[in-house]
Amino acid sequence: MRVIALVAVCVFFAGCSSNKVDDFKSNQNAKVYSFDSIGKLSGAPLAVDPIKGELSESDSLVVIDGQKTAFDIYSFKSAPGAHMLTMKTYCDCLGFNKDLLLPEVRVVDASGKIIETSLMSKRRVQPLLGAFYFEFTWVFDTVTADTVKIVIGSNNQNLGDVATTVSGTGAVGVPSASATYYTSFTIDGLKVRSAPYGKYEVFAE
Repeated sequence: MRVIALVAVCVFFAGCSSNKVDDFKSNQNAKVYSFDSIGKLSGAPLAVDPIKGELSESDSLVVIDGQKTAFDIYSFKSAPGAHMLTMKTYCDCLGFNKDLLLPEVRVVDASGKIIETSLMSKRRVQPLLGAFYFEFTWVFDTVTADTVKIVIGSNNQNLGDVATTVSGTGAVGVPSASATYYTSFTIDGLKVRSAPYGKYEVFAE
């Protein structure tokens, strides 16, 4: 009985510790879009009510700054002025591999032009129950009333490589908007890797 229980535990953790980086690199079947072409795709409406999403191996890919990423696309009805885009990405901390999606976002107007976004804040949140998450907030401006497209992807620069390892309890491993994302970091003794896939929540206002 103990042997069966031990085998079950091993199978459980093995299943929960799949290597998302290897899965991403070996995925040869996904459809790949150029960034210029995805503005024609329809997107789920985004507003102040958070939407739960997930980038996964079954998603199509888009090329952003020369890097392939799985992506989701949303539409947002914007009035003239400043807007905020907030995204929470959750640590997949069950199993031997600890993974976290570090986002790459683009806002595109109706003409296909990329609207500049500025990373206003980033913080790590540790709930009383469950795994921690990172919360990112970007700001962007629209000149006229417009329905813009918001593209959610992952930062896959140097994916799978260990760029550096840092320790601490704050929002570590998340640099400024202009810096290179870390691909490995430790939080409270857990070594966490940036992953090409992961769960998130997003809303805009």
